[in-house]
Amino acid sequence: VSQYQNPQYNLAVADSDAKILAKVFRDGGAGIFDKASIRTLTNSEANKNSILEQLQWLQSETTQNDLAIVTISGHGVTDEFDDFFFLPYDYDTTKSMAFSAVAWDDIHRWLRRIPCNIWLVMDTCHSGGVTRIGTRGMREREMDRAMKKALRTFSEAPKGLVIMAASLGQQSALENADWGHGALTLALLEGLTGRYLIRGGHRTQ
Repeated sequence: VSQYQNPQYNLAVADSDAKILAKVFRDGGAGIFDKASIRTLTNSEANKNSILEQLQWLQSETTQNDLAIVTISGHGVTDEFDDFFFLPYDYDTTKSMAFSAVAWDDIHRWLRRIPCNIWLVMDTCHSGGVTRIGTRGMREREMDRAMKKALRTFSEAPKGLVIMAASLGQQSALENADWGHGALTLALLEGLTGRYLIRGGHRTQ
């Protein structure tokens, strides 16, 4: 999510990250998988209900012979209990986090029911200081602790689960409009395509 219902939360490249990753997985999977079923939600499409509906769809469509890939890009915040939440397009600061944001418990509820291996990419740290909107004064170590708590929950899943998460300790360098991507997505794209997209701080294409 780059364009939020509340423009105070807007980001630069989270939506384009989602689109380019979908294209790379679709094109790159052509010679590996018999079929690739890809659904992408960006900006207003990525409201809370739609996100949960698509996780339910993924659970219903996968078999034990598949590989499920879930990528999440946008703002992440924590509540007073160190529980981690993803902010959907329609996040409303006038409502409780539990009612307006997507809890990691909700995501985990669907992922643990998926019968195949899962690759989870969480690039929820594009925001730097902006992430602290609504949780003003939150320290980075508190964000780190909340993310680790969420990852421990995911790691309890009985099936294979690979998790890639953006570093919370380097928030100032996590999104750069000159790159055209968040830092984690950039590293992932370079690994998947086998070529450098940035050299000496400049785009190569």
